[in-house]
Amino acid sequence: MVFTFDITVTHGTSKATKEETVLSLAYGIITQFELAFPKGCRGLVKVVINRALHQVFPNNTDHQFTGDGVNLVYPCLYDLREQPHQLEACCWNEDDTFDHTVTVRFVIQPPWALNPFTDQMYHLTME
Repeated sequence: MVFTFDITVTHGTSKATKEETVLSLAYGIITQFELAFPKGCRGLVKVVINRALHQVFPNNTDHQFTGDGVNLVYPCLYDLREQPHQLEACCWNEDDTFDHTVTVRFVIQPPWALNPFTDQMYHLTME
């Protein structure tokens, strides 16, 4: 499954006044995370992805994603089997004139697709 979200970030926001967008996803394992910054952002738009109060992407919690005309692609294995099946995009835009839209994408696989033998064995022992 692929989930995609276009998030418009209001100009003149700071880390203290960041905008949060709930990203409703599905049960499974996130196997790829993508973040696209269009040309014109000039490194002024910042994005972090959280689950509840914990930063998930990027992994180093003292940093955030930023860019200008780049599409970041990050292969990963992030467990999203427990509810709620959602993350939050926390964004701010230090541009004092223009709003900017970033695109966030997630590829989610069912757990059995990553290791079908183990999952089949689990189901056989449960029946």
